[in-house]
Amino acid sequence: YHPETLDVQGKTMHTLVFEPESAGPHPGLVIAQHLPVAHERLEKDPFTIDVGKRYAQAGCVCAIPFLFTDGTKTKIGGQTGGLLDDWTVADLDAALALLAGMDSVDEDHIGILGRCWGDRVAWLGACSNRGF
Repeated sequence: YHPETLDVQGKTMHTLVFEPESAGPHPGLVIAQHLPVAHERLEKDPFTIDVGKRYAQAGCVCAIPFLFTDGTKTKIGGQTGGLLDDWTVADLDAALALLAGMDSVDEDHIGILGRCWGDRVAWLGACSNRGF
């Protein structure tokens, strides 16, 4: 995988991109991170890294956005605090735009998924953007 830095409403968002070894175009997949580890940094979350690798091996180009980029998005007492839906949707839209703009991605076949807390995030993204 390789890191990408995306602009989201004037702030930078760290995103990991996983790509298959074969030529595309491939379906794209935004993967919503889970808790509790991912709030620290995506690279510290072996589960999320493994999910990205597995989907890339299965033929998908994956983008995993770090949804806790903004300093106001923090982890408080085991729950997410200050993580507003509008900000999350903007983050997911940026990850979708990244994939849609890649030559190796079939922009008509981009999905979203998540696990644990990421399930709600994936649902939010799918309900908010017809691109998924």
